[in-house]
Amino acid sequence: MSGLAGALLLSLAGTACGGGSEEGEPEEKDAKPPALKPLWELEAEGLRTLWQHGDTVAVARVTSTKGEFSLSGHAADSGTKKWSFALPDGATSVCAVSEKVNSAGRGLIGLEKGGECSILAAVDVQDGSLGWQKPLDDVQSNSLKSSDLTIGEKAAAIGDNCFFHQRFDVQDGSELPPLVKDDDCVLTKDESVTAILHEPDDEKSGGKRAASTLELYGTDTGKRLWTRSIEGDSLPEIIASEPLTLATSDDGRRAVETYDSDGKATAIVDDSSGSIEVAAVGEGVLVIAQKGKYRAYDLRAGKELWSRKKSDRFTPELVKRNGIISIEESPEEAATFRLTRHDLRNPDQREMLGAVKSEAVEVLERDANSLYVVELPGVPGTLLAAYPLPDKGGE
Repeated sequence: MSGLAGALLLSLAGTACGGGSEEGEPEEKDAKPPALKPLWELEAEGLRTLWQHGDTVAVARVTSTKGEFSLSGHAADSGTKKWSFALPDGATSVCAVSEKVNSAGRGLIGLEKGGECSILAAVDVQDGSLGWQKPLDDVQSNSLKSSDLTIGEKAAAIGDNCFFHQRFDVQDGSELPPLVKDDDCVLTKDESVTAILHEPDDEKSGGKRAASTLELYGTDTGKRLWTRSIEGDSLPEIIASEPLTLATSDDGRRAVETYDSDGKATAIVDDSSGSIEVAAVGEGVLVIAQKGKYRAYDLRAGKELWSRKKSDRFTPELVKRNGIISIEESPEEAATFRLTRHDLRNPDQREMLGAVKSEAVEVLERDANSLYVVELPGVPGTLLAAYPLPDKGGE
């Protein structure tokens, strides 16, 4: 990746927020970290999505109460605007934006026409050009939203259930065969896999509670990878694709499991109170928040790595190859956040990367190519800023 290799993208908000060490936890005395200077800053009011590819960063902002978006591309090393998305004839606004782009730098958007989000289109991040556009039928356009849009290397997909679900060729927008012919099911997807849940037929089970059927498909290939029965009728959440990791909920119980190529499950964590929240995931490591603690798990080995009491001094945000990046409030300086790298297997082994002057910082998304985004939507004074991470951090 060029331009912002090893950079951190933050949004900085002009609102105060308090914090400090958790009660009973001693303050740790650290050497004062160096202040990180931004490579560039952009006004980011209404920031919702950021795409990055090569030397270009594209920013999607909500510009109206109706959910209309503006989309612009900026040089990754300077923030200079390279392009603003030009609406094609007949379209009145951008009404949906995919969370990610594929490795070719192509993203997916919805365009409004006649008061409906009725056109699906592909956009090139480098220059903002329109690759193709595809009219959607009335049922799809009435329900299309940003979370419905997924783009992989070969296939783009829309919809959050089997009735609305459709797949399109990434290159030309031509329609691809559906994954299932049954409309009575629900699905969740990312750029790698699509999980489809078929609920049991209560009449056939004699009124007894029966298991649901879970099918896994390759989002790009459309190939069914495996089928298995699962308890409950709630659609699993895709936590990670490599290894495949799903979170399931059933009667207040929440569990996280990994699955091999045959659909065999390995339990990672199970909580009858349903209090599991994903804090960060990447590089085969999952960090969860559970009952006042952060716990890290090796997803490939299926083992817990460590647990640590929750604290404002340790907020895991990003998992990198060489450690966990956390954003922590400074115990000594007001409106200052510290960026720290923690060892994957022992978070107490840490290295200060630098400090950012701001009164509020939150993560928006993380990218495997060392680009990180944080945002505070709807807060006056929000800035999108790019910071270089020190070489000693190994980024």
